[in-house]
Amino acid sequence: MRIIWLTFLLLMVSSTAPTQPVKKLPSVTISYSSFDFKTAALIKSTSLAKVISGGNWTPLNKMEQGFGINYINGISQKLDLSIGLQGCFMELRKTVPTIDSNRALIMEFDGSLRLKLLLDKNLIVPYFVGGFGLSFASKYSGALVPVGAGMQFKIFPETFLYIDAQYRFSTSKDFNHFIFGIGIGSALTKRKAKTKPTAANPIIVSMPDLKRTENEEDSDGDGVQDKKDDCPSLPGVDRYAGCPIPDTDNDGINNEADRCPTVRGFERYYGCPIPDSDSDGLNDELDQCPTLFGPFDRYGCPLETPQMGNKDSIKWHIDNASRQLFFETGKATLLSSSINALNILLAVLNANPTLTLEIQGHTDNKGTRAFNYQLSKLRAMAVVNYLLAHGIAKSRLLAKGFGSDIPAAKNTTAAGQARNRRVEIIILN
Repeated sequence: MRIIWLTFLLLMVSSTAPTQPVKKLPSVTISYSSFDFKTAALIKSTSLAKVISGGNWTPLNKMEQGFGINYINGISQKLDLSIGLQGCFMELRKTVPTIDSNRALIMEFDGSLRLKLLLDKNLIVPYFVGGFGLSFASKYSGALVPVGAGMQFKIFPETFLYIDAQYRFSTSKDFNHFIFGIGIGSALTKRKAKTKPTAANPIIVSMPDLKRTENEEDSDGDGVQDKKDDCPSLPGVDRYAGCPIPDTDNDGINNEADRCPTVRGFERYYGCPIPDSDSDGLNDELDQCPTLFGPFDRYGCPLETPQMGNKDSIKWHIDNASRQLFFETGKATLLSSSINALNILLAVLNANPTLTLEIQGHTDNKGTRAFNYQLSKLRAMAVVNYLLAHGIAKSRLLAKGFGSDIPAAKNTTAAGQARNRRVEIIILN
């Protein structure tokens, strides 16, 4: 009884809201829905009275959960058209025992009319729902008739919260069910303000407002008034408060056109420095071999293939090749950018048939110790497998993984961690 009186009081208060009665604007509602097939099946097998008296309603957390979207448009002040699409994933075999199908997506499309007991100007509006639709689930489909009731709560002038409950009669076997939903909807368009005819206004001749003219002064002519312009003597743009677009690195290219806004560069490289594609310390414009690692004294080109016994040359090639071995993050897959270094190692081994190498894999300290050890060993093996596949004898190669046990730098910074993710190659003879 208290609930009835409280509801009546709220409806009386809401009916006093001072808003002009009009039809609802076209709007879209997004809702969260709970599908209850079990209670509907129990009502069908027994009766509604027995389900209510026995308190055998399915708990909310045992229902199938889904979502919906509705298009709502006012037909009259108290009648709205609703076109909706509801859906959820569910185990059909568990929920509807007579249906032999696994987990499937249930989709329901319906059109219905909402008969409101009060106008939309009220804060709370009860309504009834009735309509027709179609349901689809796996290989099952059929017509449905939704009937129910709900409450509409006004949040903003054209935004509403909807709470409703529907019983959906279905022509498909054992597909009768309840849907309990809560959603929020807002108008797709703005309501046009009604203009009232007014009497002709008298002609008023006014003197110039010198104070207003002074406040609107724009010294640099950039369209931003001086009182709002942080750079009143320099033409700028409104999004930078009247100042020019900044050039953080002072390379003559503003930040919006600069792909490297914090590093000085050149216009021909879109504000970035001249690239060094092979990372040999010589930029591409000075490097005669821009895609091959090489020393300065050879203009960025690699040394010729070392001959047998030239240990300094062999070590130089191997050390530089090891720094150019790269892998996919968290994997032992060599990147295509490693091919040049692998071929240098292959050339060194072919030119020195007695040379034996130990390939060592190292990682940073991210991840578990076991994972890092396994990853480092697999990366070392990836290098060995490439050389084996190109004719190098297995007896000349040894792969070892050390994980994060032997860091080359501290793991406290990103730069240190990058140095620790490496492959080192040791000459064994």
